[in-house]
Amino acid sequence: MVVNTTESHLTETLPVIIMSDAVKCSSQSSTSKMRNEYGVHPTIRYVEVQGIIMPYETLYRRYRPQTFDELIGQPHIVQTLKNALKLGRVAHAYLFAGQRGTGKTTAARLLAKALNCEHGPTPDPCGGCESCLAIQTGSSMDVVELDAASHTKVEQIRELIVNRVGFMPVEARYRVYIIDEAHMLSLSSFNALLKTLEEPPPHAIFVLATTDPHKIPATIHSRCQRLDFRPVPPQLIAERMEKILMNEKKRGAVEVDVSSEALSLVARAAQGSVRDALSILEQLLLMADDRVDVDTVRALLGMVSEELLKELVTAIAAGDVGHCWRLVQTAVDEGKDMFQLVRDLTEFLRGLMLVSMGADEALGELTSERLTSLQGIAGQLSQAQLTSVIDCLREAEREMRISEDVQLALELGLLRATTAIHRKPIHEMVEEAPTGVETETPSEVSLRELPMRVPKPVAMGTTRETIAPEGAQLEEAPLPPELAEVRQAWPEVLERIRRERVSTYALLQEGLPMAVDGDVLTVALTHPFHKEYLQDPEHSKLVEHAVEQVLAKNYRLRFVLSDEAERQVAVAEQVAQPAPIAVSRRSREPQQPPLREANAQADPTEIIFKLFPDAQVVEEMPGEDASASC
Repeated sequence: MVVNTTESHLTETLPVIIMSDAVKCSSQSSTSKMRNEYGVHPTIRYVEVQGIIMPYETLYRRYRPQTFDELIGQPHIVQTLKNALKLGRVAHAYLFAGQRGTGKTTAARLLAKALNCEHGPTPDPCGGCESCLAIQTGSSMDVVELDAASHTKVEQIRELIVNRVGFMPVEARYRVYIIDEAHMLSLSSFNALLKTLEEPPPHAIFVLATTDPHKIPATIHSRCQRLDFRPVPPQLIAERMEKILMNEKKRGAVEVDVSSEALSLVARAAQGSVRDALSILEQLLLMADDRVDVDTVRALLGMVSEELLKELVTAIAAGDVGHCWRLVQTAVDEGKDMFQLVRDLTEFLRGLMLVSMGADEALGELTSERLTSLQGIAGQLSQAQLTSVIDCLREAEREMRISEDVQLALELGLLRATTAIHRKPIHEMVEEAPTGVETETPSEVSLRELPMRVPKPVAMGTTRETIAPEGAQLEEAPLPPELAEVRQAWPEVLERIRRERVSTYALLQEGLPMAVDGDVLTVALTHPFHKEYLQDPEHSKLVEHAVEQVLAKNYRLRFVLSDEAERQVAVAEQVAQPAPIAVSRRSREPQQPPLREANAQADPTEIIFKLFPDAQVVEEMPGEDASASC
């Protein structure tokens, strides 16, 4: 119950939570002047807890860690700072880098408390002395917290830091400057700090906190000791929230029950930020009447319901693309974000992969309730199929970011995912193919089974007059060196394409290089859809780039179907097979017996014209050996 009255003896140690814009108090005396005749400050919200009237304070502020041991998820940071305090080797400047809500500013305040504690410097500040309490409430004059986002100008940095850093501390042992969001400072402001950071006075300690360390100039990096804050694991965040809920129930401030699965979902949604998790938890406590479950969390965060995700996975496993699209439209009608749908579906599939690996592995990240829920549908897709679907969803999410029609990009991604998991492996296609050559369908046979056949090589001693017997025996001939090189490197080309775009890899993995003609590489495919898809410049350029990276040669790709490739092989065999009688290349007429054996006395010019119909007489020389020159 929020009220607007209080008793005059209310403690002054709690900070003011809400103040109107018209009222700004700079000290305790000015605050007391503004109390009305009943002793109530007009701008503070008060809450009644177990009959006690007290100011309201958000969870992440009330439960901010007050010791290094309470800082969760950063053991490497805690150990480093504790050892520095024990050994007296505290650096004059630190750079705390990490994502939001991981404890950067909190660690900076704890360092200030440890340095200025009356029993310190110590890695375990007492928290009860005047210095610790002043730092805890934010009233210490020797701990200066500066928001770089609102103090970006060089004049402000000079006035607040550079010109005052030489003054000795007023009460404490060290003067600690905490610059939050330091990457927001201008380049001139960083330059103004260079000399101060390089050679600060012995009583000054600087702590720069940032979420974008790559925006900090290298000259600042080299003057600071950098500590990287990692995202807090979801399990630690869930345990932290559970302890806070227990404390709140003991205080009588919370009467709502929160399921462990809901806490786990909130922890995963926070993405490593403790502050975000506590903010979501606080909203849930206000949203629910008596109990918070997974559905409450999904409704607050705009996440897709688990029932819809189960139906979507079942439709993908059954190959029902139409039902997949209807479920996507249902999510759109409910106002769900398409990117959130992809993230939720990917997370759901990841849970199925954990379940498929075994209960022991899954219990490390999943609650028992969620594990039981996922085990019911875990057998619909194998691990390989789950991997293919996740890869297709990741590719679809990338295409959604650049597409004007986000829903269409997602629907096409689901289509590719459904097609990928229902395509038969090549060894099954080969085993199911009929043995008879006359009934064999080329598109159903692996291209790697198509041999290149040519007639047996003819000995040098035999000439055109040697007539090959009908049905001459054929044997497999070695591939041309350039084609053999391409085929040998083809698996590496496919692997590069898979890392770039899974959908292109899925359609090209059954293809096979068939011929190399100059800078043209012919690749045979098994399905017309694959050919049409890969002929798109967006995908063909990707394949050409991968081929160029592996083979160090620029090829232009030409895609054909497998039946076309087989017909080309058949034509090549028919042309290369010796005819019953020798035939000239141009006239296609039966060739006469060799010149010397058929008619040694015939006119040479006449014989030449018969052999070379396109020959012309350029100059005729007198004598017996006159002949035409071609």
